[in-house]
This record gives sequence, structure tokens and C-alpha cells, in this order.
Amino acid sequence: MLDTKQQELLISLWMADAKLFTKTLTIIQPEYFDPQYRKVITFIKDYHNKYNGIPSGEIVESETKHTLKKVKALEPAELKYTQDQIETFCRQSALRNIILEKSPGLIMDEKYDQLEHLVRNAISIKVDSNIGISFFENIEDRQGATENAVRYSTGYPTLDQKMDGGPARGEMLLVLAISGGGKSVTILNFALNMLKQRGLNGKFLNALYVSLELSEPMIDKRAQMIVSRKSSTELGRHPELAEAAINGLVGQTGEIIIKKLRLGATANDLRALIKEIEIQKGWIPDIIVLDYLDKMHPIQQVSAENIGTRDKFITEEFYDVLGEYDMIGLTASQLTKGAASVEVYDQSHQAGGAEKIRSSDWTLAIHLTDAMRAAGQIGFQFLKTRSSDGVGSIVNIGWDAKTLRIFNNNEQSTGFGRARKDSQPAKKSINDLLDLTE
Repeated sequence: MLDTKQQELLISLWMADAKLFTKTLTIIQPEYFDPQYRKVITFIKDYHNKYNGIPSGEIVESETKHTLKKVKALEPAELKYTQDQIETFCRQSALRNIILEKSPGLIMDEKYDQLEHLVRNAISIKVDSNIGISFFENIEDRQGATENAVRYSTGYPTLDQKMDGGPARGEMLLVLAISGGGKSVTILNFALNMLKQRGLNGKFLNALYVSLELSEPMIDKRAQMIVSRKSSTELGRHPELAEAAINGLVGQTGEIIIKKLRLGATANDLRALIKEIEIQKGWIPDIIVLDYLDKMHPIQQVSAENIGTRDKFITEEFYDVLGEYDMIGLTASQLTKGAASVEVYDQSHQAGGAEKIRSSDWTLAIHLTDAMRAAGQIGFQFLKTRSSDGVGSIVNIGWDAKTLRIFNNNEQSTGFGRARKDSQPAKKSINDLLDLTE
């Protein structure tokens, strides 16, 4: 931490350059400084907000009775030094305030998730120098980046065509259904299909399946059924069938970890689990399956009655995890009971409101009536897409209720595809794509 004289110098350096002042204005807070300087910082920020400028030393002294050092124009090296000092000072001060002022009460109330959230925010304090995309500059480079963005197949070309080729890293695919309507099975099928695909590093994708409801053995059994294409009864009588199917995929697919977390788990629990996987396995998941979003709790404390805000926080916090680890997110949520009696869904059928849909990139709602089950079909209605024209369309795909397998109508196998370039529709069958990966 900076002593009193160093803090005074930092304030003087901060005010000596208009560009530096503006860049760092949002991260500097009065409570980060010793008490005698808090009034000074408050006045300077209030002055800037009102007059859109930096007060002179004379004005500061007149209003706060505090004299600041006069500093000459800063050289480039001095500007960089000052910015680094401001970032470090603000981070350390924010952490100190949390430890001294907020942590005792949060620890006493056992609100460890909120404490971790505050600490994460403090250590992420940094000047953001990236202003974004300059639209009329470097169009060739931007076009190339867009075309080369890797998207990953769900395993079903008819769905991928409505999703610009499939979800990409950092994006969230949300699947909606009524209770017992096939949410968990669908996202499990998607994840298993993605394991056969390779990332830019040439390695197969790895996945983490996080359950907040079903047990690990139950999900494991479902995955065995899907991969082996055998029913639960068949595997009960002949477990060697699953062993043969799984062993046959060794070296031809990525890994999937199945983990059940406690009810009330938050995004910080996901982070802790991902870190443990990295320690034990040596990799960070490329795909995270969250089964399901409604069972998560927000890190920030929200009243249970405020469902909309709660859902907003949960979804945004999950989305932050995707961006932080550059993962594809597959998750699910409930439709309202009334959705069971309608033929076409809309966003009003999302249980608890539409906050989760607003934050997602792609939202599919499942149609799985008794008649469709009997016909071996499952339907997906697009409620939201980021950049394609699929909204409102319904795609029917094959469904095997005995093996829980979702398959393309013209195929005998779910197969596993591979990554495709952005905006390239799936023209080949999954079996053709599989041949290309061998």
C-alpha cells in the first residue's frame, strides 16, 4: 500500500494528464484513499461530472483546504508508470476494504459466495484500453476473423443450419421443455456429439456435465445408453455391451466429466470445479453442460420473490464463466405448465419470465408429445437466435425413447461431427463428417 505522501503524489500525477485522468476515472474511488484525501477525490470527481474537466490545484485547495503538488507534463514512461500505480493501488485498496470492513460480517453470516464475488471484482480492477471495433477500419481483417470463427455442430445438420453452423465458444445454448420433456437428455446428446469434434489446437473437445438434480450414476447410465444405443434393460442384462461401446471410442473422442453439485451451487462453485479438473486432468473443459439453470443460485443476494432479477443474475453469472474459460455452454430451463397444452411456444412460456432467454445466444423449446414419442420424433422450436433467421421455425429429428438417443432422420447413428467454419450450413451427413475426422 502507498503511504500518505505517495497517495498525495499519485493524486497530483492523476490530475496532470487529461487522457490518463479520463481513462482511470472510473476505477478511482474515494474510499481507497486515507481519510484526509477522500474529500479531495470526491470533489475532483464531482467537478469532472459537472463541468467535464479537471479542476486546477488552486480550485481544489479553495474547496478542500488541501494543497496538491504541482506536476509538469508527464512523459510517456511517466504516464505508463502512473497508470500502473493507479491500477495496483486501486486493486490493493479494494481488497483491503473488503478484508477489513466486509469480510467479518459475511463470514459470520456464512455468505462465502458473496465474499468471493467481491474479491473477484476487486482483483479484476483494471483500466480497459480497448475501445472496441472501428467500423470503417480494417474491414478485411474483420471479415476474415468472422469467416474463420469456429462453430461446433450439435450433431444435427438441420439444427445447425438455423444456428449459423452451431454454437461457438463463449456462447450459451438454452433448451426449454416442460417437466420430463427431454431437457437433460437433449443437452447430453449435444455434448456427446461434440466430443468427437476437434478444437483449433487439433485436440478433441472435452466436456464437463454438471448436474444439480440427477445423480452421477443416473447421468452415467443415460450416457452409456446413448453411446451404446442400448436400452436400460439391455444394459442391465449385458453390461459388457456398454463397456465395448465405450472402450471402442478410446482415442477417438474427448473426455466428459460428470459431477453432481449441491443444491444452491453458484457460478463460483463451477469455477472451483473447473480449477480442480485442470489440476487433476491437465485441461479446462471446452464444453460445460449445466443441468439445469433453474437450480442454480446467484452469487449476489437476491430476494426469492424477485424471480426476474434472480434469473438475470444466474444467467449472466453463468455467461461470465463461459467467457472467462472460453467454453461452449449447454443448459436447460423449464417451460410453464401451461405450455403443455399449446402447439407453438413463445417466450412467455419460459417459467419465471424471459430473463434467461434474453441472455442466451440460442434458445430451443422441445416438442415431445405422446404421439411424437410413438412416431419416434422430437421437435425443436427456435425461440431465439443471435444472427440467423430461424426464430419460430420447428425442426423434427429422430428420437429413440428406449435408448434416449436423438438421431438424424436419415441416419442409423447419432455419430459425432467436427468443427466447421462460421456460417457454413451443414450439407454433409454426420457420418460423412465423421469420415473426415478419422
